[in-house]
Amino acid sequence: MESVYLSRWNETPCMKSKKDIVFVLMKSKVPAKITAFKVLTLNYETFLKVVKLSFSFYTVLSTVAN
Repeated sequence: MESVYLSRWNETPCMKSKKDIVFVLMKSKVPAKITAFKVLTLNYETFLKVVKLSFSFYTVLSTVAN
């Protein structure tokens, strides 16, 4: 986001562009995160656990089905 901040956004004559850039700058201050049902924050580690558990369930169910 440094490139947006260092651009000459305040020199643009278009007020809408200024507002859009300020919005992007404000939103970039808050880190993005993915939550599952607003209970569990998903990061790389929890995502891998979900994938492994899902594959385990799939393996068990496909073995039982055959």
